[in-house]
Amino acid sequence: MLQRFSIFITISKITGVSFETLGASWDAMYAMAKEYYTECGNLEVPKYYTMDGYSLGAWIATQRKIY
Repeated sequence: MLQRFSIFITISKITGVSFETLGASWDAMYAMAKEYYTECGNLEVPKYYTMDGYSLGAWIATQRKIY
């Protein structure tokens, strides 16, 4: 959890995007990942998979690299 916050702070400083906006975005993507899991029974999301116009596959791949 601490790593997530330090990443948000770094991104916020670089981009000028507020910490709250980044947190809300992460939470929204996490909710989509939970929905995908509920429907598919796994998180083996194809890299180019999108949900509601968002690149869920790319987001999952990024989370795996970060953690």
